[in-house]
Amino acid sequence: LLATSLCISSNTAKRIIKIYATRMQIEESFRDVKTGLKMNNSGSRIASRLSVLLLVACLSQFVLYLLGLAVKAANKHRQYQANSIKHRNVLSNQFIGLRAYKDRKLKLLRSHWRTAIKTLQGLILEPQACY
Repeated sequence: LLATSLCISSNTAKRIIKIYATRMQIEESFRDVKTGLKMNNSGSRIASRLSVLLLVACLSQFVLYLLGLAVKAANKHRQYQANSIKHRNVLSNQFIGLRAYKDRKLKLLRSHWRTAIKTLQGLILEPQACY
């Protein structure tokens, strides 16, 4: 259930849903950086150190996102889900990537990485696409 103060039409409703989905992806990304990468445990309050930590986190998030896309290309992402929903994504690509990074049994082929890179290129060309 979504509530909004905007005038509702079928176009507006679809836009609102897309905006909300994007917002949720951003929220999940913040959560993944804060808890998944343990940035909340850094204890640093010095701006320059936090800037470096944030840069490392951004680079890590990019790699984890790409790894998550590769895992999806291999159709192995559902093994990291705790629930039984199979028809839509419930975990962020970064979270899937982090779980996959810790999975020593996971094997990805070069073709999975190529597909992940093509998906990422498509997202760059069409930022509103959901992957």
